Amino acid sequence: MSRTLQGGEVIGLQGALGAGKTVFVRGLLHALGVQSPVTSPTFTLAKSYTTKHKRIRSVVHIDAYRLEKPEELLATDVIDTWGRPDTATIIEWPERVAGITPKNIEYILIDRGKENLRFWVFAKQRQRMLTLLKK
Repeated sequence: MSRTLQGGEVIGLQGALGAGKTVFVRGLLHALGVQSPVTSPTFTLAKSYTTKHKRIRSVVHIDAYRLEKPEELLATDVIDTWGRPDTATIIEWPERVAGITPKNIEYILIDRGKENLRFWVFAKQRQRMLTLLKK
């Protein structure tokens, strides 16, 4: 996936607790050249990482799990990075900030299937993702 990033992406990661959202982010960041430890920003809300990628200079990792209202995210400066051509933004628990995310957000659902196997569903829009899941 790191090879497909062009810059400006906002990616919403959905999945239950323990599904592997942060593990996915860790793998993506390492593929982009980030060598520092990658942990979930649950208590800090967001963390920015500098990459070694030629187009994506930084990745902003947001964990919206503890937010009670989407407006809490508006009180931070992280939304100013959305759509920047040198930045990708990844939001864990994007459903908690629905209504303020950009219209072009891309969704990835990470789920544990039978026998703890993980699968991913990629969709450009939340409605498309829900349609795919029903099949």
